Amino acid sequence: MRELRKQAELSQERLAERSGLTVRSIGDLERGRTRPRRSNVRRLITALGAEGDDATCLEQAAM
Repeated sequence: MRELRKQAELSQERLAERSGLTVRSIGDLERGRTRPRRSNVRRLITALGAEGDDATCLEQAAM
């Protein structure tokens, strides 16, 4: 997810704002400390503008 965030030129703070998640949650997800809930995956996909394989990868992370 970190790479997708950087490609979208978003800071963790900005991604948190756009997705409705906390900065701590974004950091934990990027470090692999937690797995995203399915409900949050859609928020992240939208916030990142992810499509195709990138969106699929994020969706699979919640399984």
